[in-house]
Amino acid sequence: MLIMEFDGSCLKNPGGPGGYGVVIKKDGRTIDELTGKIRKMDGLTNNRAEYLALIIGLKYLKMHYPEESVICKGDSMLVIKQMEGSLSVNRDDLFDLWKKASKAVKGMNVSFEWIEREENGRADELSRRMVPVD
Repeated sequence: MLIMEFDGSCLKNPGGPGGYGVVIKKDGRTIDELTGKIRKMDGLTNNRAEYLALIIGLKYLKMHYPEESVICKGDSMLVIKQMEGSLSVNRDDLFDLWKKASKAVKGMNVSFEWIEREENGRADELSRRMVPVD
């Protein structure tokens, strides 16, 4: 069983630039970390950055750990509830990313869990590290 903690950040909400952070753990130990910039784009928001972090993490897991069960943990209640199916996606600006994330989980044994921001510290740190401060 793997744990994937993810976070996305957007310095100027909306409009970017942003960053993502993903922490992958097994047996309580960090085995991988992913971080990167999200280019400045019209319409980048914190919610979109969260989805992008999730998608990047899911694609990585599918490529490197295809047989593992995964619990995806994030501090965006919106993203977690939408991925669980307990909240509908009624915003056009998120629908495309929800679709990509839903496609990414196909064939995987994945569950989602909301965590408090304080519990998501490393992923948050990684996501903010990549955001340039003007």
